[in-house]
Amino acid sequence: MDEFEAKMIQDNLSSIVEYFNGRREELGTVAFYGMLATKMSRVVRKQPAWTWRYIQGIHAGSIAPSKRFARAVNAMGAVLDEVPIAMSDVVEVRVFAVPETVQPGSLIIGTTKPCERPGCRVLFVPNVPWRKYCSTECCLPNRPPAYGLPNGRRP
Repeated sequence: MDEFEAKMIQDNLSSIVEYFNGRREELGTVAFYGMLATKMSRVVRKQPAWTWRYIQGIHAGSIAPSKRFARAVNAMGAVLDEVPIAMSDVVEVRVFAVPETVQPGSLIIGTTKPCERPGCRVLFVPNVPWRKYCSTECCLPNRPPAYGLPNGRRP
């Protein structure tokens, strides 16, 4: 990040600090910056959260912001401008979906993973965390026979 971008992020952070400044006297400096660290970490799903010293250091100009922190500042600014928090730190991507299952403009909350069938190149967002295969066709050849009966038939 160049010096101009860092200064712009610092200025935008100053606007966020000013927005919440009413809580500063009530909380004290450390707790105030801690509250901002928690809020800004949540908006970009950062674990562990940034520390109060990191936020204060960027605000004071003694620490250069990271790219992820720049995203957090932009996302928090969007939230303060009444953009829903779920939509504040997202990007537009091209998605292939079964017709009539995903509406245009939908927010997909999940992480892409590769199908576990050898040779399958499909990346998918599982509907449950334990899903391993992109389709029934990829799953069936890898399924062990049910109850140990021939051909996987059930009694």
